[in-house]
Amino acid sequence: MQDSYRSGLSYEENREKWKLDYTTLAKEMAKEHLYYKVEMLVKIYGERLPHNYQFGSTVAESLSASEQRTFITNSIEALNAVEQSDTHTLIDFLCIVEEDVFEFAIGDMRKLHNKSVLFASVGARGYPLDHPYVEELFQMVREGYAGAELLKNFINIIQ
Repeated sequence: MQDSYRSGLSYEENREKWKLDYTTLAKEMAKEHLYYKVEMLVKIYGERLPHNYQFGSTVAESLSASEQRTFITNSIEALNAVEQSDTHTLIDFLCIVEEDVFEFAIGDMRKLHNKSVLFASVGARGYPLDHPYVEELFQMVREGYAGAELLKNFINIIQ
């Protein structure tokens, strides 16, 4: 584990440096419109990024609602292209978008092969169990579009 530390810095110092690096990268991604390139998002979702604190939320904060929708659509395409994906960036992104953008995302996330990000993002936003989004998750499990383990993970997130 020592190899992952930047030389001479403590774990906390490294953590703060990673946070700054990922925040800077997220702002650059938004500024340069790199989220339009699905192949760039494939690279991001295909890697387990250590300590990618605030990357998704920083991207979301840096984009307009229209740009956020583009990011969501392209992220879903990218996630469907990656066999083993790290969905934390999209979940972090979806935690802070406005309700109308999240409603768009819910519709688009139905296209995901792996529905875990859908369940996790609804859970992370803290909707009550009687909310229509939560009912939709239960319905997906009942109809066999999603596995029961996703519902279990969802329940663990909201507790």
